[in-house]
Amino acid sequence: MAGVKLKTLQWDKLNYMAVGSTVWGSGGVDEGALQRALEANRIFGNMEELFAAKVAELREPRAAKKSREILVIEQRRAHQINIMLGGMRHTNTEIRFAILRMDEENLSLVQLTNLLKFVPGAEEIGKLLEYKDASDEVQLGRAEAFFVEILKIDRYQQRLEGLKFKMTFPALLTSAIASITLASKNLKSSRYFKELLNLILMIGNYMNGSGHNGGAFGFKIASINKLVDTKASNNTNMTLLHFLTTITESTLPDMLQYQTEISACGEACRVSLPELQSEYNHIKTMLKEIKTELHTHYPGGLETCPDDRYSVVMRPFIETVEIEFSLIEAYMAEMNDVYNDCVKFFGEDPAIIKPDEFFGIFKTFMSSFQKSSLDNRKIREKEEQREKTKLAVKQRQEQLAAKREKNRLKVPDIGSGEGSTSDGDGDKGMMDSLLETLRNGGGDSETTRRDRRRRQRTDHAISIAVKAQDLLTSLRENDEPMPST
Repeated sequence: MAGVKLKTLQWDKLNYMAVGSTVWGSGGVDEGALQRALEANRIFGNMEELFAAKVAELREPRAAKKSREILVIEQRRAHQINIMLGGMRHTNTEIRFAILRMDEENLSLVQLTNLLKFVPGAEEIGKLLEYKDASDEVQLGRAEAFFVEILKIDRYQQRLEGLKFKMTFPALLTSAIASITLASKNLKSSRYFKELLNLILMIGNYMNGSGHNGGAFGFKIASINKLVDTKASNNTNMTLLHFLTTITESTLPDMLQYQTEISACGEACRVSLPELQSEYNHIKTMLKEIKTELHTHYPGGLETCPDDRYSVVMRPFIETVEIEFSLIEAYMAEMNDVYNDCVKFFGEDPAIIKPDEFFGIFKTFMSSFQKSSLDNRKIREKEEQREKTKLAVKQRQEQLAAKREKNRLKVPDIGSGEGSTSDGDGDKGMMDSLLETLRNGGGDSETTRRDRRRRQRTDHAISIAVKAQDLLTSLRENDEPMPST
């Protein structure tokens, strides 16, 4: 033991149970002889002189000088850490305790992801270790103070990775596997879609005739999206897909049920097999690493400090995950089998074509088919509207013709029969009124012009009536019997 209090050497102690298989427990060093050699050369005495801890002296209190902040982290990185800490709204001590306790309520997935982005590097740790037990008088930058605080957490990075894995498992893995499995099964067992493909084959062979592309027994499944490339000769807006849509809707409506059969392709085409495989491998790797972490650093539920809940939280979680992952492995194997069978069933090579590309073919076809159906409906609606307009015009023309014919045959009876006298008096009164108005007419305002046009129409009607009356009178005179002599 040292005769005086010495400064503390900052190191991280190994657990005594983990020393046996390391350099520290391998033997081969005579510690007794080493200690005697140090004592004989006054090494320990020199250490007491060089590294003696300062004894606090009682002095008169005086105004403390503001010390300069200690900054060791690169400026840009420190700025990003400060932004992250500002978003967390917790003190450094609160963050440390939340990590130690594996507290999912106070640590969100976003916060964990950000903390993992800013794990202290080896160089930063080396520069900050001396401040690990420093007094409050030492002024550290905000980022530096945060790093010093989390250096007190044993296995800091591994703890964050374990908690993040717990919060994300199983993420989207199971739903992605289910999407590919369902789409593969539905495609292979489809009834109406197979009929539709055979209809396309029949139409294609009829069009290609005895040419190079004629007489086909099948075609590459991606060819279903080439129907839009064949356009009608007299209407470039009409494609072979529009024609196919018309056939199914008017002649083979049951075949439209194919859309329900292959609808699962919409979700399956969003799955990337490399990403799915990567996620699967990540889960497998994390399971292994956390089991090793628990076995090596937390044997028998060891706690590094009273607030350490890593073993309490992660051990039961890993036991549950192992059971679930065994099911995921089975689902993954089933997915690969049914997907490979489906791809081969449609004449493709599963080693070449990936799920997003394969299922995307059917998703694109469904979208194009629905658009063609909508185009056809709009064309029909326009044609129906055009026919309605033509019919309405024809009916209007017939009505006008009938009205003109009726007006042509209608001749007013003026000056004959009952009421002729009163009608004549009415006409005479009308003429007098018109003449009086003409004599007393004012300026040339809009009202005057409108009245003038009305009078002109009235004069025209009277003129026609007078002529008709003269004609009728003449006819009657011709019909009278000649007087006898």
